Amino acid sequence: MAPPSNGLIIFGTILTIGLLTYLIWLPKNDNKVEQKNSSIRIGSRNLNVLDPKTVEVKGSPNFLDQALVSEVTSEIQPLYDPNEPDPWKKGLFQRLDRIRATCGPLCSINDRATFDKFVGPQTRKTTFDAELKVPGVQCDKIMLDEDVDASDSSLPFPPPDELGPYFSMNGMVQYHPLETQLNNIYLDGDQTMSSVWTEELINGYIENCKDPSKDPYAGYGKETRAFMESIRKYTDISEGGKRVLVLGSEVPWVEAIALYLGAEHVTTLEYGKINNQHPKLTTMIPSEFRQNYKDGKIEPFDIILSFSSVEHTGLGRYGDALNPWGDILAIARARCVTKVGGYLALVVPTHKQYNDFLYFNAHRLYGRNRYPLLTANWEQVDAEDHPGSLQTYMEQPTFVFRNE
Repeated sequence: MAPPSNGLIIFGTILTIGLLTYLIWLPKNDNKVEQKNSSIRIGSRNLNVLDPKTVEVKGSPNFLDQALVSEVTSEIQPLYDPNEPDPWKKGLFQRLDRIRATCGPLCSINDRATFDKFVGPQTRKTTFDAELKVPGVQCDKIMLDEDVDASDSSLPFPPPDELGPYFSMNGMVQYHPLETQLNNIYLDGDQTMSSVWTEELINGYIENCKDPSKDPYAGYGKETRAFMESIRKYTDISEGGKRVLVLGSEVPWVEAIALYLGAEHVTTLEYGKINNQHPKLTTMIPSEFRQNYKDGKIEPFDIILSFSSVEHTGLGRYGDALNPWGDILAIARARCVTKVGGYLALVVPTHKQYNDFLYFNAHRLYGRNRYPLLTANWEQVDAEDHPGSLQTYMEQPTFVFRNE
């Protein structure tokens, strides 16, 4: 038999390469499995632990993204030490290890080198010089993870030394673990500042919105009117028919702003139980929101609003269990229930020069390092309104993002 010609050899090589490329990029089928729960007791807390293996996975990142996700998550070192003599610390570290396994790459960005791997291309102006694009966020896993919503009434202070590198992002955040010990515990309780929300109460805040001489909420002053105007300017709330989710709200002035600007309905997710009497509002505690998501009763929202709330998440001040990634997961979860093209209007304490601080257990102060991680996978739409620095040491400016 005559040997194959050069043309046939080249054709065969090209065909083989094409087949291998197709197999690599071939999308994987959804892996649907049923939910299973187990319960454990740790210290003073009851934790319902969701097995991450039983959660439905929707789709998968492409081959290059998978490689990056595998790289950063494979470097995770467990916090749990079976020889740890303190049962509270042992239980805490077991829970945090489970959260990191569920959270994936979002909770693996704890140093400069890893941070830089996820910085997306700079195609437009941003306030914080970087936007993070983090693949591999599996919404069903993080939404249904009961560990994320765990409570701890022991008010731990100071935090374990082992959590320092994660709270500080290995030096990217200036970390003050002994700043102050505040106690505002009411997780799943009824100790919010205003636990009964009447129509009269909310209508009063709506009247404030209408009056240019007043701020929507005097407690935060002029920053509340700036918040309202940013929502009006950069979101589509004024078109009407929009469904809004509010993250953290002790007093319903944010809800009043949303209704004043034309929202059809507002849902509030808050640690403490609220007796709501307004027909256009729904209030839920984390366990209720999680159950509604599991039952398929959470329809995607058009707009997410949060004013001075998530900076406290995971610091224990409000009865929530310690979690260095609590704020990150709060905003990631919000994105999971936001429509494509939907908006996030976010207010957190922001440093004058956009540096980053954590004053345990009071709050975080956001800047060029933590803010891009907090808003990973969102795209800023209001950079033109923000200067290169702020006027005072700490301010609470509104930043608006879009879920592209």
